[in-house]
Amino acid sequence: MARNSINHPCVIVSAFLNEPDSDTKACKALVDRLLAALRAEDTGHLVTFACHRNLKDICHANTDIIAYNTYPCWYSWEMETGSSEEMRRNIRACHEEIVAYFRNRYKDRYKDDRPIIVSETGVKADYGVRDPRGRAQYTEDHQAEYERIMLEEMFAMKDIAGVAIWQFTDCKTYTRTRGARNRSYGVNTGGLYDLYRRPKLVVDEVRRLFTAKSESD
Repeated sequence: MARNSINHPCVIVSAFLNEPDSDTKACKALVDRLLAALRAEDTGHLVTFACHRNLKDICHANTDIIAYNTYPCWYSWEMETGSSEEMRRNIRACHEEIVAYFRNRYKDRYKDDRPIIVSETGVKADYGVRDPRGRAQYTEDHQAEYERIMLEEMFAMKDIAGVAIWQFTDCKTYTRTRGARNRSYGVNTGGLYDLYRRPKLVVDEVRRLFTAKSESD
């Protein structure tokens, strides 16, 4: 992976492992081996992995970036969305708690200056399903509102250096196996675009917010 991407100017991070058991010593040993293997390639890339044991992690001790996945108001931190104000409070509180854990856990080693990024976050929406008044979950209206609030909060947090939305397009995932009940027709509908690259309402919100952020920086 590192050798294939070394001359790609858009690749600045070499990453491995998505959501491993990073609260265990066995995983820590594996992460450190993979870090050493990638650094031996001397690509100049930053090296990390995507964590989801966010309040128990012990494996980010030696990474260049702390990267974590979380889905407040979707998979965690109050499954019920509630009002827009509740959603905003829960999203911010979730990320503040995670950031505080990492800063405290690794404060002696990095003295709070290591970048932290949100490597996965977002919600699902079925293309074409609208609910402008109720903004119920799985509608395009809810997804657009959620991503707007989430990005506003992430951009306002000085400790968050970057955020990646899960995901660019809907994709085929489960069929008749585990997880099927929250994967309608075997598709993860968390994309900004659907399977046929048709934009959902959320696209305009994401474009607007990222454009404004880049111009302000």
